[in-house]
This record gives sequence, structure tokens and C-alpha cells, in this order.
Amino acid sequence: QVYGHELDSLESCVFEREHRALSGRPSDDPESLLRAADLQRRRRVFLERQVTERSRVWPWLDEQQARLQEHRELAAVYAEELSAASETVEALQAENATLEFRAFEECAIAAA
Repeated sequence: QVYGHELDSLESCVFEREHRALSGRPSDDPESLLRAADLQRRRRVFLERQVTERSRVWPWLDEQQARLQEHRELAAVYAEELSAASETVEALQAENATLEFRAFEECAIAAA
């Protein structure tokens, strides 16, 4: 991507220099007019290519946005599930502590 950006920048620089070079020539010179027309045609092709390349980004961006939204929704579901599981763990730990205490009491009574 950096390479493409540098190439675009370089092409823009070349167009600008060619345009300045042609600007110094007489406007009624047929060769200058042909070169100017060719320069404009190449510039148009260059700009069309840039627009096409940049327009490819929008569908990708929309796709990434949809995936992000899906992950957010999944994260909310997982957070809910984790909260429910944590409550279950706490309840089971409390029940386990109660059962251990009762078992300890029963052992103490049986031993006495």
C-alpha cells in the first residue's frame, strides 16, 4: 500500500512537471496541443484508476463494519453467559460450603 501511494505521488509529480513544461510553449503549436491532449488523457486514466482503487475500499470497509457489529453482539451474549455462569458457580460454592459444614457436623456427632 505504501508502494502504491508513493507511485501515485510520483505520477502526480510527473504530470505537474509535464504540465509546467507544456505551459511554457506557444498554445497554437500543433505538437504542443497534441502533447497537452495526451497529458490530459493520461491524467484522466490515472485519476480514474485512483477512483476505482479507492472505491474498492468502501465495500471492504462495510464488510469489516458488519463483522465488528457481529463481534460486538457476540461479546454481549458471551458477557451475559459469563455472568450467568459466575452466578451458578457462586451458588454451587455456597451449596458446597453448606454441605461440607453439615458433613463435618455429622462426623463430629458420630464421633461423639
